[in-house]
Amino acid sequence: MAWVSNCALPEHWSELNAARKQRQQCAKDIERIKIACASGCGKTHVSECSACYKKVLDRMLARYSNEAGGEWFSQRSAFVLELEDQFAQAKEKKLPLKEIESNIESEKEAWYRWVLRRHPEFLAVTDCGVELDELRAVLDDPDRSKDELVKMVWQAVGKPDDWSPKVDEFANKVASVSEDQAALRKLYVNEFLKDRVTGAPVKGAEKYIEAYLEKPDMRLEEIIDSIISANKTSQRYQEQREIHQGRLEELRRAKTAFEQDNPAAVSKGQQRKSAPSNANEKPVDLPPCSVCQKEVDPKDVLSCSVCQAVNLMGGEKTLTTYCTETCFHEGYEHHIESEHDCTSGDQCVQEGDEDEEMRDDINGTVICLRCLDEKKMSLFCSSRCAYQNLPSHLDTQHGFKGVAPQEIQNLVKHVEQVVEETLRKQNPGLEFSWTS
Repeated sequence: MAWVSNCALPEHWSELNAARKQRQQCAKDIERIKIACASGCGKTHVSECSACYKKVLDRMLARYSNEAGGEWFSQRSAFVLELEDQFAQAKEKKLPLKEIESNIESEKEAWYRWVLRRHPEFLAVTDCGVELDELRAVLDDPDRSKDELVKMVWQAVGKPDDWSPKVDEFANKVASVSEDQAALRKLYVNEFLKDRVTGAPVKGAEKYIEAYLEKPDMRLEEIIDSIISANKTSQRYQEQREIHQGRLEELRRAKTAFEQDNPAAVSKGQQRKSAPSNANEKPVDLPPCSVCQKEVDPKDVLSCSVCQAVNLMGGEKTLTTYCTETCFHEGYEHHIESEHDCTSGDQCVQEGDEDEEMRDDINGTVICLRCLDEKKMSLFCSSRCAYQNLPSHLDTQHGFKGVAPQEIQNLVKHVEQVVEETLRKQNPGLEFSWTS
């Protein structure tokens, strides 16, 4: 199941420049009004002149209601309408300007929190010792101050000492080449996709740089999305490796204890190839290593436990074996991705929910019991995913319609439980290291 990112890094540097220009122009226009008021109306402060003060307020409101899109308030039409009402009250001296300023700051903080919720990958890819759960708690708590949130975000993403002048410098570079798309794309590559010291492509970006430079229709968002997706997959595989390594250690200890306590059973297992099989057992006819294609040793082989269980049930699944731990680590992750991915496909809860954690551990995975009756294993990555997608699966694959939500828990079972029960029941003497 391919992971689809909902996150994009917008190419907003031109918009940043536009916003700065608009702010500067607004400040200049207001200053001109003040100067004209002082010389023409003879007032010490513009607020003392009703006509000029209204001009200042109109120019301030125009900053939000008449400017081009691309700024933080551009899509917040309800907020702009509220500002129009507040400025109208301010003209009549019914509302202090400080209250309008406070409202603007509050709305901007709400926008900031919305951006962080919408683009969680900005923070998820960081590695600065910040607990994301703690950050989300601050993000979702309106009583936690904006300064506290900003401080934690800086800590998460890493705050360079010279960040402000660097942003100014880069924004100016973007502005200088904004009419030359080839130069602009090259600038983006050097800034975002290459090491600033060595000039070498950053890890994971090599294969994208050439395509980005040569394809005018490819946006920077696509590149960043692809790198984030690869990073998420890498994190998922790292978690898998840790789980698999722990499982391997458990299996080694269990195998040693089994051999010490049950020497007769071990001897029987070693003689199995020459002994007649009973009705519940299959002969140990092992395929070659799925990675290097070498012959595997029946007494020291690693296998995919799901494939093994289906095979022992009498299903059509071929055993997937590995001759060494090296081959296991090299091939197992790809095997799981291609052969035992979530049955829900594009409807998987991980596809549509940014907050849904990836469930790689076998304890979170459940199987359809109807498929199990047919000696097949259709896996759902979590009970939640099964709750959402099992009714459709039962309809299309088994012809069962109208399954009530409360019945779903009785129609699935944790795959680890099924695998272990099957292996112990069907072939207890077979010397496999069963991994999940």
